[in-house]
Amino acid sequence: MAAAALTSQLNALVNNMFAMGLLDDQFQQLQMLQDSTAPDFVSEVVTLFCDDGERIICELSRQLCV
Repeated sequence: MAAAALTSQLNALVNNMFAMGLLDDQFQQLQMLQDSTAPDFVSEVVTLFCDDGERIICELSRQLCV
């Protein structure tokens, strides 16, 4: 029962993020690539994207201050 509640909360969060414009169709396409052999695939890709984005923004900021 707890797993169903967590799934429901996750779905609500994702739907809210779509409504706010934080997610788009590319996220849905990414979700379609996930399968049982790599259950953390989407999480890993999103984490890498955020880490790369943070690194790039920091580098841009550093370059602008030079």
